Amino acid sequence: VVVLALGLGWAVSTLSLFSTVNALELDGRLRIAGFSTPAILIGRLCTVMLIGVVLALGYLGLVIVDQDIPRLGGVVLMMLCAIVVGAPLGMAIGLLLRRELEGALALLIVLATQFMTNPEKLLAHFLPLWSVRGVADWTIGLGGPDYLRDGLAHAAITLLVLLIVIGLACTRRLRIYPPHTV
Repeated sequence: VVVLALGLGWAVSTLSLFSTVNALELDGRLRIAGFSTPAILIGRLCTVMLIGVVLALGYLGLVIVDQDIPRLGGVVLMMLCAIVVGAPLGMAIGLLLRRELEGALALLIVLATQFMTNPEKLLAHFLPLWSVRGVADWTIGLGGPDYLRDGLAHAAITLLVLLIVIGLACTRRLRIYPPHTV
């Protein structure tokens, strides 16, 4: 179930990366048309997250049919953490690197490290999807409420950091300069 949620985070972040890179030229046109930078970014994030929720519903059906999980609500929280962190992660990488191949490689490195790192080690706590593991430990009964609290706190902090990175990457890039008067 943990790998399923991490895979969902990977899928959502990849979708977000490619949609961001492919919309870089369009964003400037949307700004000129009158859309605000936050509206453009929030619209893209919400769309990717909505697609992630649709995917998660399918996976949740699979978990209900195939797994014996005592806390089904925990599985939902795990998947939501993966979606809510994965979407801005892909967007941040797309805005910073601005190319599909480089972005995909960076995302692959980050998420492969996420899969391979021992979740009990300090390094794992600095990786973006560690929150999924924290919630997962509570969900399957390997940890108490502290694991749930720590996982959700990690997701919130990671989301905040990624939103700051996204905001900083777009503030100057999507600024509209007034025409020069002679």
